[in-house]
Amino acid sequence: MAHMRDRSHARAVFGGLACVTGAVLLAAFIAPFHGALDRPVVVIDSGQAGGKQASGGGNGIVVEQFDYDEPGTPSETGNAPQQGHAAPAEGQPPAWKEDGKVNDQVNDGGLEREAPRPPLSDLGLASTPKPPEPPAPAAAVDEGEPMQLLQRPVAVAAGRLESQGRIIELQGIEVVPVEQTCRTASGENWPCGMQARTAFRQWLRSRAIMCRLPQNDSGGAVATECTLGNEDAAEWLAANGWARAAAGGKYEEAGRKAEETRRGIFGDKPDTTLPGPPPDTQSLSPLAPELEPQPSAPPSPPAEPQGDFPPAPPLQ
Repeated sequence: MAHMRDRSHARAVFGGLACVTGAVLLAAFIAPFHGALDRPVVVIDSGQAGGKQASGGGNGIVVEQFDYDEPGTPSETGNAPQQGHAAPAEGQPPAWKEDGKVNDQVNDGGLEREAPRPPLSDLGLASTPKPPEPPAPAAAVDEGEPMQLLQRPVAVAAGRLESQGRIIELQGIEVVPVEQTCRTASGENWPCGMQARTAFRQWLRSRAIMCRLPQNDSGGAVATECTLGNEDAAEWLAANGWARAAAGGKYEEAGRKAEETRRGIFGDKPDTTLPGPPPDTQSLSPLAPELEPQPSAPPSPPAEPQGDFPPAPPLQ
């Protein structure tokens, strides 16, 4: 019985403590909403806060007011324009500061643009390319110089050769430039200079040619005579109309005949179309007689076996 009485007494004590704790927590959460803890709030400036705290009186909450302006709102001290800067004119864009922000109090109406300074050096400037210099005129070769063999010459124009890195022009004729065009009797233009070079290349075919060259060869362009076998190269060009003969030269008569007969550059545009396939001769005329088929030879009889035929096997 004593043990049961102690347990009931402890239960009553702990129950009372739980009720007191619940009441305190309930009051702490509900009291602020019913005005039990409301106290007057006293707003004191920053200058008066020090004196108020020194006196030690009052239970109010001290709230300091800071001078803070939101971005974009004019401050009391920034309403007046600063001294030394003129206000911007109406409708004129504001100037830009060096830090990239707009300063409405600066007016750029009085700024002037200075001329750009000269470059420090001409090394980095883009210079205009100079036109190519005209080739030096070919030097004439004396007739007493010996003939030399030139391997694999290339015709760069009608009357001009290139062999082993040097330029050779044929004497007695005028070189026809590759870009020259000629006009036919009907008024049509055609590239006669290119056609003349092609004709000269087809005649030359990179065969070795004999030319008169100076012994003290400097490698420069020369004007001389050249022969391919027994034929003079300059005479062939003048006679076929692929170059004009020089006035008073030894090829003047050949050049005059080529101009009269309208050869080469003096004639019409050459026909450069490729020939078509050969026509079918059997379908040209419907009256052509039909060829009768030849009778085939009769088949030859089978060859007879030579020697005696082997006997039949004996019957079992």
